[in-house]
Amino acid sequence: MEPYFLFSIEERHFALGLSRVERVFPAVAVTPLSDGPDIVLGIINLHGRIIPVVDLRRRLGYASRPIRLDDSLVIAHTAQTAHRHIAFFADTVKGIVEGQEGGITEADEVVPGLEYVKGVMQIGDNLVLIHDLDRLLSNDEQEKLARSLGEVAADGN
Repeated sequence: MEPYFLFSIEERHFALGLSRVERVFPAVAVTPLSDGPDIVLGIINLHGRIIPVVDLRRRLGYASRPIRLDDSLVIAHTAQTAHRHIAFFADTVKGIVEGQEGGITEADEVVPGLEYVKGVMQIGDNLVLIHDLDRLLSNDEQEKLARSLGEVAADGN
């Protein structure tokens, strides 16, 4: 089974397939993106690559809050053909665990209609929601983001 990258938001545990995670950094300033989707906080420049920063807290139904110095910035990518890189802030990074054969329950078996969650696993006493980055942004949000990022690239910012 694939190893998973564990993180938390509001003391709830989440995971991503480790192959989707590129790096983790301490919090950095985010440059606002004009005309971007509401769910996008802004952009960062990572070694010449412009990467959108998604408000994962808000997407998961939590209240937005200012970035704190002890937040972690996670850089990950989708599995879609374009392999869009995105960043999001996590309250804490918990580490890496091996997925367990038969230990992951499909999200639809638990609660049908969980849009951004593809599965659930138990680690110790904690239930961990496995996040689906490919469904993080709607088609409209992806198109709006692409237009905004095109403008950033054209301006050289």
